Amino acid sequence: MKRITLPLDARFEAWRNEARAALAEGVAPDRVEWVVPDPEQSELFASEALPVLQGEQVPAARASEPVGHPVGHVTKAALVMLRSILRHHDPARFALAYRLLWRLQSEPALLAIATDPDIREAARMEHQIRRDMHKMKAFLRFREAIPEGGEEEGGRRHFVAWFEPENYILESVAPFFAERFSDMDWLILTPIGSVLHERGKITFDTQPCTPPAMQDDVEALWHRYYQSIFNPARIKTKAMRSEMPTKYWKNLPETRLIPQMLADAEKRVAAMVALQNDGSAPGFHERHQAEWARREEASRAEKAALDGLPALGHALSSCQRCSLCRFATQVVTGEGPEHAPLMLIGEQPGDQEDLQGRPFVGPAGQVLDRILGEVGIARDEVYLTNAVKHFKFVSKGRRRIHQTPDRNEIVACSPWLEQEITLVRPRLIVTLGATALQAFEGRVTRLGVTRGRVRQDHGRPATLATIHPSYLLRLPDPQRAQEEERRFVEELTMAKDWLRTG
Repeated sequence: MKRITLPLDARFEAWRNEARAALAEGVAPDRVEWVVPDPEQSELFASEALPVLQGEQVPAARASEPVGHPVGHVTKAALVMLRSILRHHDPARFALAYRLLWRLQSEPALLAIATDPDIREAARMEHQIRRDMHKMKAFLRFREAIPEGGEEEGGRRHFVAWFEPENYILESVAPFFAERFSDMDWLILTPIGSVLHERGKITFDTQPCTPPAMQDDVEALWHRYYQSIFNPARIKTKAMRSEMPTKYWKNLPETRLIPQMLADAEKRVAAMVALQNDGSAPGFHERHQAEWARREEASRAEKAALDGLPALGHALSSCQRCSLCRFATQVVTGEGPEHAPLMLIGEQPGDQEDLQGRPFVGPAGQVLDRILGEVGIARDEVYLTNAVKHFKFVSKGRRRIHQTPDRNEIVACSPWLEQEITLVRPRLIVTLGATALQAFEGRVTRLGVTRGRVRQDHGRPATLATIHPSYLLRLPDPQRAQEEERRFVEELTMAKDWLRTG
């Protein structure tokens, strides 16, 4: 009987060296005892991820070859499977991997036999590892670590995270985090080691770690966002615990909010139903003309009950007229003097506006501020708002990509815009972009047809249609961008002159 001793956390390379030697000697699996010192350590983990490492041909021996002969080969698929199961926490993985390696020498089609006991066990381990990797990607939370002195070296930010994986998956998931968070330095600590990403270089350490004390300023914002997307009417606690097992909760900042949100769910659902019934928060789809008329009447009553812009902002904070409220961080109300002579209407809040709760504070807002300054219009004398009050986006990795509001979302938000116009009573409204023009006109209107001239309709403020400043940021041709900016400056100058002489 050949006795081979490996530590519980032994990686593939350590097992491969021992397995190749035993295979070269022609030692059958039932004549090898794989020993793991201190078996109590196996209780540190419990189970669950994805074969990822690139294949290579690994020498392995055929039992029929005499000792000292060249060792045979395994296929790339077999190598991937062996690497995968040797990331599992179970000490029995060493014996299983050697048994598979031995059998593959005489049974090259073994991997295709799904009913084979060894293949079934290997598949079970691979499934648990894939799940463990998925959970680590989903439930690991970075917190910013501010260096002593408060300054970031080289302009790079530093982050720390703690996670408790069930298997030896650090080397497998590190490339995912390195690609996703390539612009920052980070350290992931676990009970089985750590991963350091510093200036694009990844370093592993197998020394066990202890949980650090972690909390940063972003956590409060994350709590607010998490609460804002919670829908009390769609609670499925069993499904939630299946997808987010409670064993991960202790290391997730948002989970401390869950008990209270669940406790308040019934009350919030009742409040939503009450709002739906009284017409102050119309449903997503109008199924009958009579229902639409009833809601319009309720909307007019709501307008009459409002007492200035502060009351409007308060009413907007609970708006559920369309589905955008479920995904945005917060509603973004208008900003400016209550009786400003000039009102600028944009399309919708962007990423920064959604986070800060103010209109035109992102890149497009900076362009607008600069051009307003060139024209001689003070921002604090203008009322700034958007046709749609919630940010519509699609997530791509860490980024939230802007999406243009559709017709239903514009219509759902139009009563709020009308109330702002009624309360502010501007002399001139400048619509920025096609969406804002459509919202004000109440119909699809081509921007190219109406752009650049002041129009006056009886009973409504004068209007001037122009582009949205974000259009200038999207133009790839510098010369074209310069021409469009010059025209934009001319149109805002026209607005200023009209207010002075009109």
